[in-house]
Amino acid sequence: MHVGISSNLVRARGWIITVISVSNVPVPVLIVHDKASDRFYAMDAVCAHFGCGMLTDVQGLSARCPIHGAVYDLRTGNRVTEPNSNPSSPCGFCAGRIPLRTYAVRDDNGTVDLEIERRFTA
Repeated sequence: MHVGISSNLVRARGWIITVISVSNVPVPVLIVHDKASDRFYAMDAVCAHFGCGMLTDVQGLSARCPIHGAVYDLRTGNRVTEPNSNPSSPCGFCAGRIPLRTYAVRDDNGTVDLEIERRFTA
């Protein structure tokens, strides 16, 4: 899927959020540039824990939900840190570790392309 975002813009900012259409449903996607490897990574940008936080706290190859603090690995979509929820009332969303959808990213002549047909893992 041609996203139409300049790969140089993502490199300069470090990360960007855009909205793509997956099966006619708008999906916010976080696209991150890793300077060390000069690779791009993309992952759904909404936290799986209640779906309430937009993952905008990017640190290296992880993104943190600003609402409950869950941290996700950008390469795999796996949650690596649990959300900060009340331990006396466990969250039903936290029982499983379903990863966020990740996308293969390609720099196509200066613009970002995402592959949405398959999962990408590092």
